[in-house]
Amino acid sequence: MSSYPVSPAQRRVYLSSMIGNTDSKMYNLTQAFILHGELNFDQMKKALEILVQKHETLRTTYEMHGDEIVQIINEESGIHIEKQNIVESDIELAIKKFIKPFDLSKLPMVRMFIGKLDDKKHLVVLDINHIAIDGLSYQIIFEDLLKAYGGEDIGECMVRYRDYTVWYNDNLTNGAFEKMANYWDKVFEKPICNKALPRDIVEWPDDIYSGTVISKKLSDDLYSLVQKLKNRYNITTYVLLLGLFNILLSRYTNNNDIVIGTPVSGRQNHLLDSTVGMFVNTLAIRTELHNDESFAENIQFIKNNIMRSMENQNYPYEVLLRDVQLKDSSVGDSLFDYFFVFQNTDDKQLEFAGMSIEELPLNEVDAKFEMTFIVEEGVDAIQLMIEYRKAFYSDTFINKMLSDYMALIEEIYNDDTTLLKNVLPHSDLQNVIEIEDMDDDFDFELEIS
Repeated sequence: MSSYPVSPAQRRVYLSSMIGNTDSKMYNLTQAFILHGELNFDQMKKALEILVQKHETLRTTYEMHGDEIVQIINEESGIHIEKQNIVESDIELAIKKFIKPFDLSKLPMVRMFIGKLDDKKHLVVLDINHIAIDGLSYQIIFEDLLKAYGGEDIGECMVRYRDYTVWYNDNLTNGAFEKMANYWDKVFEKPICNKALPRDIVEWPDDIYSGTVISKKLSDDLYSLVQKLKNRYNITTYVLLLGLFNILLSRYTNNNDIVIGTPVSGRQNHLLDSTVGMFVNTLAIRTELHNDESFAENIQFIKNNIMRSMENQNYPYEVLLRDVQLKDSSVGDSLFDYFFVFQNTDDKQLEFAGMSIEELPLNEVDAKFEMTFIVEEGVDAIQLMIEYRKAFYSDTFINKMLSDYMALIEEIYNDDTTLLKNVLPHSDLQNVIEIEDMDDDFDFELEIS
C-alpha cells in the first residue's frame, strides 16, 4: 500500500497519542444522541460502510517510516459497531464504557454504538479519532450518513485529503508561507509572559486530563447588551466575546500580555468544503492590553489584532511553536494555557430519516487543554461553557469566572470609558490575583485542538 505524508496537526496528534498518555481519550471526537423512531440496524451498518468508503481518512492508519510519520489508506473500512439493549438509567454508563483510546496503527478509526431503549428509541454514539477529522467534518459525515441510510447516492470527494497534505507540506518548503512566518515571528519576538490562573492542585493527580464542563446561558437582557455592544463598535460577536475573555484573564492573572489559542477551519478553498479530514489549525492570538486606556479603545486594538491573525491563519501552529522554542528555550509544549471556541448553532430540530434527534451533552471529558472557554450562539441566545481539568480548578472557581464574565458585559455596556485597570473592581477579585500559584514546579504537556 502507498504511503502519504501527514499534516503538521496530524503529526502532533500522533506524537501526543504515542509518546504521551496512551490511555487518554482526549483525541476522541464523540457525538451521542437519541433517535426517536424505528431504526433499521442493517441499514445503518450499510450506510456507515458507504460513508467510510467515500471518505478515506476514516479508513486510514498511521505508521513511522524511519523518522517520518506517514498515513496508510486501507481498502477495507474496518468499521466497528456495537449493539445491545439498555435502559434509560444506563445511558451515561453505556457511553462512558464505549469510548476507548484508539490504536492509530490499525482500524477501526470509526466506531458506532447502538443502544436499544425500545422499538422506537435508540441511543447512538459515534466515536472517531481527531487525527482523521475536525469539527466541520462531523457535519459532512452526518449529512452523508443520513443520505446513505435513506438509499441516496452520496457521490465522491472532489478533493482527497491525501492530496491536501502533499500540497500543504510542499508549501512549507517552497516559501509559500514565508510572509506568514515573518508575521508570526514578529508577534512572538518578545518572550511570552504567561501567568497562570490560581489552581486548586495540591498534588500530582493520577489522571491529569480528566475534565468536565460547566455552562451558563446569558439572560435575555445580557444577550440584548451583547447585540448592542457589537453594533456600537462595529464588530462581530466573536471579536467582542474573545475580547472580553482577554480582559477577564488579564484581570484574574494581573497580566496584560495575553496569549489565547483559538481554532480556525483551515478550509481556505471551497473545494475542501465536502472533504472529511483534519484541516483545523490553531491560532495563538497574542494581545497586549492597555491598562490605562478604556475598553472602547482596547476593543479596537483587539479587533485589528484578531483580523491580522486571521489573515495569517494558514501558518501551522506546530511549526510556529517550534520556531518560538528555537528562539526561547523557556517555552514549553504550548504558547498558551487557555483556549477559546466560538460556535454557531441554528437551533432547528434535527431529523434522521424521519426520526427526530435529541443531542446528548458529554459533560465528563478528557480535557485537551487546562481550560477551554466555549461560546455557542444560537438564533436568539448565547450559551457560555467552560471545559476544564478537574485536578486544577474547583467548580466554585469556574462558576465565579462565568459570573464575572457576565458581569463584565454589563459593566462595559454601562460605562465603556472606564480604564481597563478599574474594571471588575470588587474585592474578591483581588483575592484571586493574590493567591499563590501552586504548580510552578510542574510542566504539563498541552495538546492541539
